[in-house]
Amino acid sequence: MGTHGMNGCEIWSYDGSTWRCVVGPAGAWARGFGDPKNYGVGCLTVFDGQLYVGVNNLSGLQVWRTADGTHWNRVDGYFRHRQYCGHLGGSIRGLPLYRHV
Repeated sequence: MGTHGMNGCEIWSYDGSTWRCVVGPAGAWARGFGDPKNYGVGCLTVFDGQLYVGVNNLSGLQVWRTADGTHWNRVDGYFRHRQYCGHLGGSIRGLPLYRHV
């Protein structure tokens, strides 16, 4: 589950009985993956055994992924600049699967 927050987003996991913060005050990463401008999780999807998270940022968009909920990698490369996202930053609402053939 992802959240929105003025000091950065949080990501929580649920194992069927307990909620655990994985990005946020008690997680391996600080809120917003260490960037308070990462104000909200816009979407989450699983692909090829990894969780992908689309993050809304005041300066653009970010996409992060993890296979275990602890080790995260930023995997976006094109949407970090305002020229792609407009003057108010970016907002991501979905991560559709696409396979180039």
